[in-house]
Amino acid sequence: MPRWLRWAWLPPAAFLAVFLAYPLASLGVTVASGEGAQAAVDRLASATLWQVTALAVLQALASTLLALAVGLPLANVVSRYRYRGRALAQALVTVPFVLPTVVVALAFRSLLGDGVPQGFALVVLAHAYVNLAVVARIVGAQWSQHDSGYENVARTLGATRWRAFVDVTLPSLRPAIVSSAAVVFVFSFTSLGIVLLLGDSSTRTLESQILRQTSVLLDFPGAAATALVQLALVTAVLLAGAAAGRRSAARTMRPARLLPMPAGRVPRLA
Repeated sequence: MPRWLRWAWLPPAAFLAVFLAYPLASLGVTVASGEGAQAAVDRLASATLWQVTALAVLQALASTLLALAVGLPLANVVSRYRYRGRALAQALVTVPFVLPTVVVALAFRSLLGDGVPQGFALVVLAHAYVNLAVVARIVGAQWSQHDSGYENVARTLGATRWRAFVDVTLPSLRPAIVSSAAVVFVFSFTSLGIVLLLGDSSTRTLESQILRQTSVLLDFPGAAATALVQLALVTAVLLAGAAAGRRSAARTMRPARLLPMPAGRVPRLA
């Protein structure tokens, strides 16, 4: 092994020590010193903290459900069918995710004007729009590997199209759906820019609460307690998503077998 490669780990390690370990250690010492630790424990029993947590969970759940409702049909179209402009469609689905959240928020505000007031509905719409790419990419990658022959067998045995989807296709997609839902939930739960620009008092997240506690109230023990709750919830959701992904059967990746577009006018339009 070259000598330079033996020491290649030093720059990343130094970066982590300077920009991650040291700030976290300093924050921990600040919170733990004096009455900081007791104050942080007291904040954990605060009704305000758990009210904000409940609002953030509700908003993230609504955003996740809406993203799944729109993203699953998109995943079906962009990952399974052969049509002109498919690559462009895949790119357009990805665009919202790579846009800055400030741009997305201002675009929604300019598009809708005063027709949709600031608050819960607007935040959920923006979060679902941003996270469509997560659902389309994760579920679409799994869907493109699905063998549609199993559905055809179910149809020949008398199952309707919907019953074949529920009994055959959906179980194979469930791990990918759960994994994508976990990622969307975390992104929506920890959102800051969209909530600050489009939200109101009913759409606060723990991220915005931490910002307020550290920059306005200078309540560092309270911010530490809020960050601890956020860390616990995010870790639990990500672990659940990872567990769902591990339960899926191991498959050999193969080139996607694209289907021709449906012959009927209504399915093609849809």
